[in-house]
Amino acid sequence: MAEIQYERTRFDQGKGGNGILVEWKSVTNADTFKAFTAPAFSDASVQVDGTFDSSTVLIKGTNNPASTPTNLQSLVDIFENAMSFAAEAMRQLAQNPLTIQPSVSGGGGSQSLNVRILFYFKT
Repeated sequence: MAEIQYERTRFDQGKGGNGILVEWKSVTNADTFKAFTAPAFSDASVQVDGTFDSSTVLIKGTNNPASTPTNLQSLVDIFENAMSFAAEAMRQLAQNPLTIQPSVSGGGGSQSLNVRILFYFKT
């Protein structure tokens, strides 16, 4: 079991807009996700793709400031649906917690998933 570290790419869009793309790549059924702290970003879109092999990805968050997140809660999209992915999709996140951590369950041996969250804010 490995904790998958995220990769972070910063974008400066000019005209007062900035963003960060956070990516967890090639996550297998034996892996966990490293949590990402992003309190300064007001908007986020989540994309999940890859080989699911019966797995489900949940996007969770917390306002607990601990270095290891506790009390993670399932987050929702702008239509108040749980941020739960059993197939490739992209959705807008409704909440802005201090820390976000995806989780995955139920996958088989061929699972290989990518989770990408684009955080955006205007200055």
